[in-house]
Amino acid sequence: MIRDSLPTIFLSVGFLAILAAVGTFLVNGEADRWTLTAGAVGIIFIGYSAFERPVALREAITSREARRGGSSTIATVAFVAILVLLNVLANRFTYRWDLTETKDFSISPQTEQILRSLNSDVKVTAFFQQGQSGQEELQDLIKEYQRHTNRISYEQVDPVLKPGVARGYQVESYGTTVVEIDGRRQNVTNGTEGDLTSAIVKLQRGAPRRVGWVTGHGELDIDSFDRAGASEIKRLIELENYKVEALPLIGVTEIAKDVAVVVLASPRQALLPQEVDALKVYLDRGGRLLVLLEPRSPGNPSELLDGFGVEVGDGVVLDYAANLQNDPLTPAITKYSPNPIMRTIGGDQSGRYATVFPAATMARPKRERDTALQVQTIAESSAERSWLESDTRIDLRTAQFDEGKDTNGPIPLAVSVVKTTPPPAGANERAPVTRVVVIGNANFATNALISFLPIAGNKDLVLNSLNWLSEDEQLMGVRSKISKDRTMVLSGTAQNVLLYSSFLFLPLAVVAVGGFVWWHRR
Repeated sequence: MIRDSLPTIFLSVGFLAILAAVGTFLVNGEADRWTLTAGAVGIIFIGYSAFERPVALREAITSREARRGGSSTIATVAFVAILVLLNVLANRFTYRWDLTETKDFSISPQTEQILRSLNSDVKVTAFFQQGQSGQEELQDLIKEYQRHTNRISYEQVDPVLKPGVARGYQVESYGTTVVEIDGRRQNVTNGTEGDLTSAIVKLQRGAPRRVGWVTGHGELDIDSFDRAGASEIKRLIELENYKVEALPLIGVTEIAKDVAVVVLASPRQALLPQEVDALKVYLDRGGRLLVLLEPRSPGNPSELLDGFGVEVGDGVVLDYAANLQNDPLTPAITKYSPNPIMRTIGGDQSGRYATVFPAATMARPKRERDTALQVQTIAESSAERSWLESDTRIDLRTAQFDEGKDTNGPIPLAVSVVKTTPPPAGANERAPVTRVVVIGNANFATNALISFLPIAGNKDLVLNSLNWLSEDEQLMGVRSKISKDRTMVLSGTAQNVLLYSSFLFLPLAVVAVGGFVWWHRR
């Protein structure tokens, strides 16, 4: 009796196996080993059942019920086939739309370019505890990276379950991500696009580039954590594969050739003639210089900048139309020039952020300058109700534009300079190209605005300037986006409406409708 029922059992199991194979394929989007095994078992079992009972199978196929169900079976099979086809197409040809205002779920074009240019495999290992926040966001970001290159692999490790792996990577804290290329490793703590891409670029390039920070004249202190210090901008610069080092000019006749960029940040005292000469020699051979100025500071290197077609103002910029917290002494810039330094401020051309300059002075191209100089304004105050005030002790409550004494807006606040010096006649060498960026403010780069009040445009202006000066523009626009706060603040009345409508008004409405229907039928 059991032998007689075997064909029926095999037929049922065969159909179930085929259904399981089809379902697994639809869910996974691919025919893996288990899917193929289940399908093969189903076909074998159904074949065995047909072989054991050919007469019953023939009668079942030719019966009236079979003919009636044939059309339904064909429709079902066609529907399943269409689903399978759509699933295969969806897995092979994918497209995503990021509809968020600041493109929170998309990577920048600069990151895409870096990923496409990878010539080595990149291994990303993230160390997260079970359920720790941040791991889903990192996984989504890695998937977005993998859409643009097949050279990135990702592994997530729980340090509690696999402490040996964590020790091997020398990981001491949860949430650490290790990026590895050709055996070289770089630890990342935040796991944002800017951090991951910077780590990849660092590992590809090898040794960091040197940035010489001029000292000895009361400049911004890169080792100070006070609000007026510059330790935070130093940290951000070094994240982009630079090494910031103090550069005292006293007694120096020649700046080292491997210094990629020299930064002169708000000197309070004038540079000595021999120090200026050392800078000139460095620039004449194709050096790069970033200068941050302050209004009427005796340390402003006006003579040095004059040779590069830059005029430094003698006063302070007031902007009553666009400023920070209604302070006209702090112009806020939101419209930028097409210069490479400014067009990617905020990480994306469609999502720019304000750049603020507390107590700034003018830095503008000279009207008469050498034709070998390409001088371009990269930031300026608003065109309306802004001017360069000649009296730095002005009372803001009574400040007025004085024709003949003050300079009407818009006032240039920052300029970029490119100078090509032709080599001597008959010399078989390339013409040195010098780049200079002059910004009429230094306070915008202090910890107060970079760390305590993280204005996105300020840090990007410094970092973009360094990238442009060193002709390392890959990382412009890659830095982390700042998501807008979309918190909905409800009034007390609105909160009560939501509260009582959910558990009181709606149930009462259902009861009222039911009572009305009952009364009407009665």
